This record gives sequence, C-alpha cells and structure tokens, in this order.
Amino acid sequence: MQTRDRAQFLGYVFLLAAIAAISGFLFGFDAAVINGVLNFLHSPFHLDGFEAETAASALLFGCLLGAAVASLVGDRFGRKNLFYDLS
Repeated sequence: MQTRDRAQFLGYVFLLAAIAAISGFLFGFDAAVINGVLNFLHSPFHLDGFEAETAASALLFGCLLGAAVASLVGDRFGRKNLFYDLS
C-alpha cells in the first residue's frame, strides 16, 4: 500500500471508530434519560415496576421505528423535498 492510500485508509478507520464510540455514548445517554422519566411514570399512572419498564421500552421501540420509517421515506422522496413540503 502506498503511504497516501494507507493514510486515507487509517483516517477512514478512525472515522468509523469515532462514529461507533459516539453511537455507544448516545445509547447510554438515551438509557439515562429514560431512567429519569421512570420516576414520573409511577405516580400519575399508578404503574408497577413491570408496567413502567414496558412503557420505557415502548418509547425506545417507537424511536427505533420512527427513525427507520423516516430513513425509508427520506430515501424514497428525498430529504430536501420533504423539508420543503413541510414548510
């Protein structure tokens, strides 16, 4: 491998590693935010532990589905077109 090609390859590897590290950080941050919400779910809705955990899991599952649908719609119609149509 030439020196320039090797440097580009290593840069790409470091970029992928950084994205993976940030993704893990965001997953932990999301878990912490949901954990903070659990305290507010117990009292008003009279939920037991299992029901509160199910509600928190449903929130994360809804985020997963929303991101998947948004990416499919964005790929189908174009992200810029969707922004222009919404405004």
